[in-house]
Amino acid sequence: INAEYMGLGIFPAEAKQSDHGLFGIYEGIKMTGDLLLKVFNKHNITKMELTANETVFDPNFHNALFQSQVPGMEAGIVCSVLKEGYMLHDRVLRAAEVGVTSEPEDE
Repeated sequence: INAEYMGLGIFPAEAKQSDHGLFGIYEGIKMTGDLLLKVFNKHNITKMELTANETVFDPNFHNALFQSQVPGMEAGIVCSVLKEGYMLHDRVLRAAEVGVTSEPEDE
């Protein structure tokens, strides 16, 4: 689902107006994403609830793509969510792709 909605961000604001040349493409992408969300809801597929700077990293639910030192934060906390994760009941369909805080380097 991320690809459809991320694609909407490349359109200029004017593309949302029906007289713009890109309106049809914009609406098509938006409708595809909306339809996919309806199918997800019908089959009880839910988005993982992640809050950057609060959620503790869990390799059962998250794929860590990078580590970052964040002053004042302990290691092992999700600091950035790059792709949302999805669940079917209690099973992971797609793990969330995240950045995780790391231990500060000793100088």
